[in-house]
Amino acid sequence: MSQTKEGAIKIAAKKIGISVCEYKNKIKAGMLWCTGCKGWHPLRKFNRDSSRWSGKAQSCRSYQKQSYRERYVQISSEDRKKPGPLPSPERHEDKSQARHRINVLVRTGKIPKANDLACSDCGHIHTEGEMRHEYDHHEGYSIGKHTVVIPLCSQCHHRRHPMDYGKRKSANNLKPQKGIKNGSAKINENTVRAIRINGKNGASLSQLATYFGISKSQVANIIHGRAWRHI
Repeated sequence: MSQTKEGAIKIAAKKIGISVCEYKNKIKAGMLWCTGCKGWHPLRKFNRDSSRWSGKAQSCRSYQKQSYRERYVQISSEDRKKPGPLPSPERHEDKSQARHRINVLVRTGKIPKANDLACSDCGHIHTEGEMRHEYDHHEGYSIGKHTVVIPLCSQCHHRRHPMDYGKRKSANNLKPQKGIKNGSAKINENTVRAIRINGKNGASLSQLATYFGISKSQVANIIHGRAWRHI
């Protein structure tokens, strides 16, 4: 059963030890009783509370702040819960996971950037425009070694891992082959010449695409020189 405003005033007046008439006079004067500090304060000293008959909280803001300070327990940085999910367990010989973990540590400021450290082999100091430094997993990628790294300049890193650099270099030097040397080519040079001749003679894209077994967009690219430019 919900309580009426009149009933709430009677109960509040009885708890304080004054008459209902005196309590109402205080309310008319813009005052409200604080149940925390046991005193009368202007209405502006109270926060809003729509669940109460007065529309104000039962205790003033000063008392709420004091009560919060008394209950507050400061947590040390060691006991504070670390933000974000816990890292996944290390996987044996997982290079991608190990390198990603180092990148995260650098990005979050847990370890300095490799460029800010001297090379562990030759002592080179990085400056703008020179060879960069990078972290090297010198003890491998086994479990427990994912964060064991040393900074190396690119030359020293190359000396330690010549095979890795050879693979990168050969992969970077691979260029797409032109014409029939490209493994995905569906037509040859003679077909390209025939498409261009028939296109100039008025054949439609649909007719050429159906006859030669390629798409209309590819036919258009060949006719306008956007594809097979070397022919």
